[in-house]
Amino acid sequence: MKHILPLFFLSAAVIAAPQIAPTTFPTCDVPIVDRVFNPPPPDQDASPALQAVIDELAKAGGGTIFIPAVHVRIATPIILKEGVVLRGDFMPQSDKGLGTVFDIVCGKNEPDGKPAFGVERGTGLREIAFWYPEQNASAPVPYPWTIYATANNCGNNFTLFNCVFLNPWKAIHIGPEWNELHTIRNTQIFPFETGIFMDFTTDIGRLDGVTIRSPNDAPLFYPNIPNLANAKLDGIDSVGIDIGRSDWEYIRNINVSGMKIGVRFRKGQKGETNAVIANSNITSCVTALELNELDGIGVSLYNCRLFGFSQAILTTTRFKTVAQFNRCQILSEKDSVSVQAEGSGILTFDACDFYEARPGKGIIADAGRLQFINCEIKNQPNPFSFPIKLDQNVSLAHLLGGSFAQYAQVENHAADIDFVQTDVDKAFLPPRNYKLRNVTTLKFRYFKSENLVLATDYGASIDLEDNGPAFQKALDAAAEKGGATVYAPAGLYRFQTNITVPSNVELRGCFSVPHHTVSGGTVLMPLQGRGDENGTPFVSLQPKSGLNGLSFWYPEQSTAEPVPYPWTVRSLGADCWLVNTNIGNAWQGVDFLTNPSDNHYINYLSGGMIRRGLQVGNSMNGTVIDVQFNPHYTHRLPSYLPHQKLPDFFAFIDYQRANLDAIVAKDALNETMIGNFLYAARDGLRFQGKCTGDILMHGADTVWNPVALECDTIDNRVNLKDCELRFALAQLVPMGKGVVGGIVTRPSFRGKATFANSQLWGTPVNGQPWTAPATAKLDGNGTVILDQFNTLTGPVFINNGDCHLIATYFTNPTLTPHISIAKEARRVRALAASTPGNSVTAEYPQGADVKMVANSQPVLPPIPKDAVVPNWRADFESESNP
Repeated sequence: MKHILPLFFLSAAVIAAPQIAPTTFPTCDVPIVDRVFNPPPPDQDASPALQAVIDELAKAGGGTIFIPAVHVRIATPIILKEGVVLRGDFMPQSDKGLGTVFDIVCGKNEPDGKPAFGVERGTGLREIAFWYPEQNASAPVPYPWTIYATANNCGNNFTLFNCVFLNPWKAIHIGPEWNELHTIRNTQIFPFETGIFMDFTTDIGRLDGVTIRSPNDAPLFYPNIPNLANAKLDGIDSVGIDIGRSDWEYIRNINVSGMKIGVRFRKGQKGETNAVIANSNITSCVTALELNELDGIGVSLYNCRLFGFSQAILTTTRFKTVAQFNRCQILSEKDSVSVQAEGSGILTFDACDFYEARPGKGIIADAGRLQFINCEIKNQPNPFSFPIKLDQNVSLAHLLGGSFAQYAQVENHAADIDFVQTDVDKAFLPPRNYKLRNVTTLKFRYFKSENLVLATDYGASIDLEDNGPAFQKALDAAAEKGGATVYAPAGLYRFQTNITVPSNVELRGCFSVPHHTVSGGTVLMPLQGRGDENGTPFVSLQPKSGLNGLSFWYPEQSTAEPVPYPWTVRSLGADCWLVNTNIGNAWQGVDFLTNPSDNHYINYLSGGMIRRGLQVGNSMNGTVIDVQFNPHYTHRLPSYLPHQKLPDFFAFIDYQRANLDAIVAKDALNETMIGNFLYAARDGLRFQGKCTGDILMHGADTVWNPVALECDTIDNRVNLKDCELRFALAQLVPMGKGVVGGIVTRPSFRGKATFANSQLWGTPVNGQPWTAPATAKLDGNGTVILDQFNTLTGPVFINNGDCHLIATYFTNPTLTPHISIAKEARRVRALAASTPGNSVTAEYPQGADVKMVANSQPVLPPIPKDAVVPNWRADFESESNP
C-alpha cells in the first residue's frame, strides 16, 4: 500500500493544507488545492522554490498547487512531475487583467534549448498565462518550446485547461516520443512560429476550444499586453497546428487565424494520422488546411469554415488517401483558391457551401478525384463565373445536385475521367438542414460550493481496513452544511462497506484534470460485493450529487479470471454527475439507467471495464463527454497498487470483445454524446428502447459491433418524433472473432439513424479482403442514412428497412458486392458511390425497390437475384451475441 509521505520542510511561502483557493477571478468549479505557493518578488527566479514544491507534492502522491494572481519569474526550466497540477488564478479574456502570469526569461535565442516546462504523464496546467517579457515583437527572436511532453515518464494524460500563451515563439510540443491522451481545452495561443506540434500520439488526443492567432492579435483579447500590436512576422513560416502521427485525434471548437499554415497534416517519424474536426474555423491564413500524408482512413471535417488568402484547402502531391468535408463552408476571394488539389487522393464535399466575396480562382485540380454532392455557390453575384479547372491527371469528378450541378464552369483537360455534372432528384440528396446541436463542451457543469469538508478530519486514513464509516460521516456532515465538497487527498483507501453521496454534495479526489490508473491519486478500493453483480453498488449518488477527480480500483479483482461485482457507481435520481473519474478494473462501471436520471452529466469517465462500462437512460437531456475506455487502464499500473496476476494483454482484449457492453443508452431522450472513445468490446455503443440524441465523434476500436441499434419508435406520450439518432464523424473499427459490422441494426430497430461523414476500417480474416467485416449490417425495419463515409472494410448489407447511401467511398475495390440487398429491404437509394478503381457493384433480387444514381463509372447493371442474397458472414455472426 502506498502511504502519504511526511511533509518535507517547506518555506514560509508555501501553505501545505487542502483548502479552497482564494481566487480573484471567477472559477468554473470549486478550486480545491493541496498547496498554496506564494512566489518570491517578480525580479527573483521562482523556479527553484516552485520545483521543490512540485517534487514534494509528487512524492506525497500528487495534487494541485495553487499560485495566486501575480507575476512569477521563470529563469530556470521546470519539470512538472507525475500527479501534480499547477493551477493559477486566471480566466481567459477576463476584463480584470491577466492574473497568474509566468514570466519566462530562460532560453532566449536557443530554439533547441530546454523547454520552460517539461510535463510528465498525469499532469496538468490550469488557469495560467505564459509570457516572454524579453521578447522583442518588432524584432522577434527564437525561444525553446514553452511546454514539452517529456521523453521520460511519459505517456498517459497531459492536460492544459483555461490557459493563454501570449507571445511564445513555439508553444506546445507533444512527441515524437510515444504519448497519448493529451487534452488541450479552452486555451488561447498567440505564437510567432508554432502553436501546437504533435507526433506519435496513440489512442487518443483531444483538442477542444483551442484558439490560435497571430501574436499581434493578443492585444485584442488582453489590452494591457505591451508591444505586440505591431509584431513583425515577415519571414516566419508559422503554423497553427502541425500534426505528424496521431492514431486518433479529436479536434473540435478550434479557431485558427493569422498563420501561414492554419492546420497541417504530414507524415510523422512513425507514421501518419487519422483525425476528425468539427465546429471549427480555420480562416485568414495563407493556406487554411494543408494535407500532405494521411493514413488510409484520412481526415473528416464537419461544420467547419475554411478560408485562406492563397488556398482554403491544399492537397500536395504527397496526398494519396481521403479527405471528407460535410456541411462545411469554404471561402475564397480574388486571387485565392477554394480548393487546390495536387495529390492523387480523393476529396468529397457533401452539402458544403462555397463562398466568394469577390470572384476568385475557384477550384484547381491537377490530379486526384473530387466529388461535390448537393454543394452550393454562395455570395457570388454571378454564379456562372465559379470556375473548376480539371487537369489531365484528374480521374474522377462528380458534380451532383445543388448549384454546382447547374452553374459551375468546368474546364476539363482530363482525357480519361469519370465525369458527371447533373442535377439530381432531391430524394437522393443529403438534407441540407441536418445539423447536430453544437453543445459546447467548454461550459462545464461543475458543482460549486463554498463549504469544504476533509474526509481525513472524520477519520479517513490509508491505514484503515474500512474507510466506509469515516467517509460516510464526512459526506453526512457535508449534507448538514446544506451542501459541500468532501475532499480526500492522494492515497489508497480501503473499503469494506458502501457509501452514499447525499444531495448537494460532491466527493472529490486530488486530480483536477483527466488522469490514468498508472498515476495513482485518490484511489478508493472496494473489497465488498465479490461474486454478486446484483448487489448494492459501492457508491450511490443521491439526486444532485456527484464525483470528481477520483480513481477506483478493485485489488481483489483478477482480469485473468474476472469475478462479478456490483456496479461501482449508481445514480439514485436526476442531476447527478461524474467529472475526471477513473475506474480502473470494474466488473460494472457506472449505472445512470436503473433510476430516472434526467440531466445526467459525465465528463471524462475512464477505465478498463470488464462486463459493463456505462449505462445511461430512463432520462431526458443527458450529456456524456469524452468517455475513454481502454484495457490498458487495467494493465498500466503504479508499482504500489495492489493487484492480482495480470493475464496476457491480448487475451484480456479478446475477453472484453466477447463480453463487454461498453456504453448503453436505453429510453434516453435528447441525449448528447461528444468525443467518446472505447477500445475492445462486444457492443461499443448500443441504443435500446425509446431514444433520441446527437452523437458527435464516437470512436469504437476493435469491437464486434461498434454501433448497435435496437431502439423502437417513441410512443405518443412524450410528444417527440420517432426514435431519431443523429451521428457525425463516427470512427468505427469492427474486429474480432465474433465481428459483425461497423453499424448494426437488430430486428427490433424501427427508428431512424443518420450517420454523417463516417470512417470505418477493420482487419480481414487471414488477410483476405472478402472476409472483411461488414461496413454495415442492417436487419432492423427502420431507416438508416449513410451520408458520406470512407470504409476500408467490407460491404453494406441491407437485409431490412430503408437505406439511403450518399457519397460512399469503398477503399477496397475488390469487394463483390459492395452493396448487398435482400428481398425484405423496403427501399434503397444510392448516390455517388465510388472506389479507387473499379465500379461499385450491387446485388439484389428482381423487383426490389432499388435506385442507384451517378455511381462509379462504368456503371454496371446490378447482379439479379431470385432469392435472398446469401449471407456469407454467417460463420462469424453465430458468435456475435453470446
